[in-house]
Amino acid sequence: MSYLALKLLACITMLIDHMGLVCVVNLHWLDALFGVEDPVHIPLFRLIGRVAFPIFAFMIANGFRHTKNIRHYFIRLLIFAFISEIPFNLMLHNQVLYIGSMNVFFTLIIGLLCIQLHTQYQRLFSYGLILSGITLALGCVTAVLLGSDYTYIGVLTVFLFGIVKGKSWGQKGILLAGLLFLMSWKTINIPLAREIYDLTGLNLLSVPGVRILFLGDAWLGRVRLFSLVSLIPIFLYNQKLGLEGKSKTVHKIVQYFFYCFYPFHMLALWAYFNFVLGVYH
Repeated sequence: MSYLALKLLACITMLIDHMGLVCVVNLHWLDALFGVEDPVHIPLFRLIGRVAFPIFAFMIANGFRHTKNIRHYFIRLLIFAFISEIPFNLMLHNQVLYIGSMNVFFTLIIGLLCIQLHTQYQRLFSYGLILSGITLALGCVTAVLLGSDYTYIGVLTVFLFGIVKGKSWGQKGILLAGLLFLMSWKTINIPLAREIYDLTGLNLLSVPGVRILFLGDAWLGRVRLFSLVSLIPIFLYNQKLGLEGKSKTVHKIVQYFFYCFYPFHMLALWAYFNFVLGVYH
């Protein structure tokens, strides 16, 4: 499977997921629109959508390995992170500005930064592993506090793909085990988590990522296990772009099409559900 095919698969499954997500955000009109309170295709959409993020995480890590200029890569991602924030807020909250959640670009950027620093630490310091652990922990905390999509799970997933290439069967096994652990984490019941959450005052913070970190989300955890399906196309990746023989102009157009797809599909979903169906609360 080519890089282009992977990107298309990730975008299509993300679109399906966000269609289901917009329906969940607007549960009050489901009965009027579909005649039932919880249409069966809504959780199905969310299930299919779990395939998208690990592929994006893989592509970020792969991009790190192949980019000619890491600084330009960071800047490009950061620009689209800010471009995507308003469409993300509109789609989820019907607001231009919303404090407490940020789009997935920020999660990917934090994960990419952790990979970059990890690589530098291993090259420069004998105690690089300790520094990498501290950096990764800080990255996870940052994602939780920002409320970026997939929060610390997303950062760890990007980092996992960054340090494990998945070419050998042994590495594929590590990726499978790592992704299984990360995506099932929110189903785990941690002893005293509720007590720690309440006694430390963290329950007063309106940050979804902090609550889920301590208390988990069993339904979300079970659904995210479907993310393991994403490893099939990732393992089938043939190291080809899928644009062989095309001009540099075509390469650039395709590259920026996929960058633009994220904010524009969210804006289109919000506009359709808001102005055509009139269903946003």
